[in-house]
Amino acid sequence: MSTKLSPKAGSITFAGLGGDFASFDLEGRQQVDDTTGYDETTFGDVSGSGVANYGLDFTGFCVKGAAGSALGMASALTDTPAAVVMTLDDDGCTESGNFVLETLRVSHRKGAGAVPFMGHALSKLTLAEAWVNA
Repeated sequence: MSTKLSPKAGSITFAGLGGDFASFDLEGRQQVDDTTGYDETTFGDVSGSGVANYGLDFTGFCVKGAAGSALGMASALTDTPAAVVMTLDDDGCTESGNFVLETLRVSHRKGAGAVPFMGHALSKLTLAEAWVNA
């Protein structure tokens, strides 16, 4: 019998970035073209490119006081893909791959309870998926 994943125990690690990650959204995309012929009278033929692109949006909160806790704003924006592991629940259902960080933003407001960060990363490389089936 299948059960729903519990996001309470989910997490994300992004090599080169520190902080307390709070959430993430992973989206897979591919180019899809209309392949309907000129002489056909109805639309309906589409074809995917088969080349996957992945977009990752994430948020978290800046932390201090431990080695490796710095956000990484000064070093993470490079052309080198970084290892990312996204854990979807406490049983080890994960998506992982190498992503290039496209944007990283820190929002500061005097008197706020925390300093949030958010970012977006892209990958055209293969993702690995580990899923618990028992």
